[in-house]
Amino acid sequence: MKFNYKITKNENSITLLLLPVIFYSSTFLFEKYGDGDKGYNFATGSIKADYKNEIVPMIQDIAKNLNEVFEKKLNGEKIIFADLFSPKAPNVYPLFTFEVNQAGDQTGNIAVSCRAKNANNKPLLFTNLAETEVIKKEEAYKPQYAIELELKAYFNDESLQKGIFAIFHRGIKCGTRDDLTDGYAKNDKAWDGFDFVDDGLPF
Repeated sequence: MKFNYKITKNENSITLLLLPVIFYSSTFLFEKYGDGDKGYNFATGSIKADYKNEIVPMIQDIAKNLNEVFEKKLNGEKIIFADLFSPKAPNVYPLFTFEVNQAGDQTGNIAVSCRAKNANNKPLLFTNLAETEVIKKEEAYKPQYAIELELKAYFNDESLQKGIFAIFHRGIKCGTRDDLTDGYAKNDKAWDGFDFVDDGLPF
């Protein structure tokens, strides 16, 4: 499935639709990370797209739309590329970054942070836009998703720093991962010509 996105301006935010996104791990989309009122749902989505020709233009488009919607609230500042995308570093949690594997090597994919404001513990992954069919936890790694993020820009008058808030609203199944293979499968053809009464069998 080809990478695609859509930006919609709202009165006080922008909505970003993005596809296809996959979740290698979605445990904390089904249960909260952290205790009590401070707990939240989150996951890291994986995007297979060309950084230079697809991701960079999208990030620039997001920044442009945020600056237009929040022009009066940014006190003359501008949301720039680095506010939305940066390499991983200690205590730095960008919305988009380069995906890395357990060895710390870049995979070639892009990671998107999906953090949900989900006080009511409602489902977040569905097979349809009407949200009538919920995707089960054990099946959540199999689909490709179109995800909905809501983004807001802010300027802190005390720290004089700008930034963005991003909330993950939902993921809707838009396809099935093509990188999944069943490592084990029965093979009836292997039994062709098999002699069940051969005393020379080793079992």
